[in-house]
Amino acid sequence: MNINELLEKIQEIVPLNNAFEDDNVGLIIGSGDEEVKNIIVAHDLTLELLEHCNKNEINCVIVYHPPIHSPLDFIRFDNPYTEVVSKFIFSNISVISLHTALDVSEGGNADVLSEMFKLDRVEKFAFTNDEYAAGRMGEIKEIQPKEFLSNIESILNTKVLRTNKYFNELNKICRIALLPGSGTSFINEVIGRVDVFITGDISHHHFLLADISKIGLIQISHISSEIPGIDKFSSELAELIKINLSYHKPIFYG
Repeated sequence: MNINELLEKIQEIVPLNNAFEDDNVGLIIGSGDEEVKNIIVAHDLTLELLEHCNKNEINCVIVYHPPIHSPLDFIRFDNPYTEVVSKFIFSNISVISLHTALDVSEGGNADVLSEMFKLDRVEKFAFTNDEYAAGRMGEIKEIQPKEFLSNIESILNTKVLRTNKYFNELNKICRIALLPGSGTSFINEVIGRVDVFITGDISHHHFLLADISKIGLIQISHISSEIPGIDKFSSELAELIKINLSYHKPIFYG
């Protein structure tokens, strides 16, 4: 199987053209004609991952976050960021990125989170096109705020990093919104529609906006919201192909 054939299998699970328009998904490093020996699924390109690939004869990485997400002005070997990219190139390791295509796909990151939180009457938001969206909102069994925070820690195997002031004024939670990764750019789509919005990488200004708008805001670890969906994707792809595939689950804090 070569890279192009692998991409066809990936698209059966994650149609790449459903990603956000400005996202960088698909083959990022390598050639479509390159034969695939072994595959690893990971969240990011790192030097630790590179060492693992070289030791285990892995020549294809399916990475969640694109290693190149804006035009590069240079590729310098003394720059920490471009050094990593250059070393994967020199090691002849192909790199495929999924990112928001996996978030919005059927059974992808957003759907997995929705199932884990047992949402009812699910609605989508943060659309990439007429059908696919990165966010999910819906009803949950009525719960008290403190108990809900504890549930999140258990469901995602993480620690809740931060809540806004208004969250502590809530008496109960019945409707929530979820968006894997960093989702505060879509906060206006859920204000007035849910009690609580859960996502990662929340800025100070978005916490203030949530207080003013009377919506609870919960910041979780960015990666913890992505691990369940990527784990599921890895298992599904492994069933489709006859090539050794492993998932390099990250160690994260928070």
